[in-house]
Amino acid sequence: MFERLKGVLALDAGAFEDIEHDPSAMIQAFIVVVVSSILAAIGGSFGQVLFGVGLGVDGNTTLRFLAIAGWAILAWILWSLVTWFFGTKIFHGDATVSEMMRVIGFAYAPLAFQIFSFIPIIGPFVPWVVAIWSVIAVFIAVNTSLDLPSGVQTIATVFAGWFVYLIGMGVLLNLL
Repeated sequence: MFERLKGVLALDAGAFEDIEHDPSAMIQAFIVVVVSSILAAIGGSFGQVLFGVGLGVDGNTTLRFLAIAGWAILAWILWSLVTWFFGTKIFHGDATVSEMMRVIGFAYAPLAFQIFSFIPIIGPFVPWVVAIWSVIAVFIAVNTSLDLPSGVQTIATVFAGWFVYLIGMGVLLNLL
């Protein structure tokens, strides 16, 4: 698992190819999603407690922490389904839902670095860097898994799923 994580963090297409073809990697993908989401939520919580920025600025930090960690798991499933649908039904790529879930789950790995978002001066930039890193990881994962003929199709597929993720996160944060 750690070799796969190193490959994913290095944005190595071969690592995603390996994950795609290994059905036993689903549990590992789930672990990556859970751990990275918890670490990201911890970073946001520290930022709120120490500096008044991040999770729970005007609300319940514990509730927001749990909601965001829970949303990450649901978002992983939704992002995988939307990506699979766009990639296979609209752009005629070749992948299964479980393959999408495995590679997108591992693409969550950069989110773990959001634990550093509470650090003064660099903290506000961490979520942006991590978001870009994660989207690039998802692009490589989707491109590798779906074998789409065009980078434009891969970008459209990735952003369709990412849009669902962002809308859900925005709704969740506004509700809490």
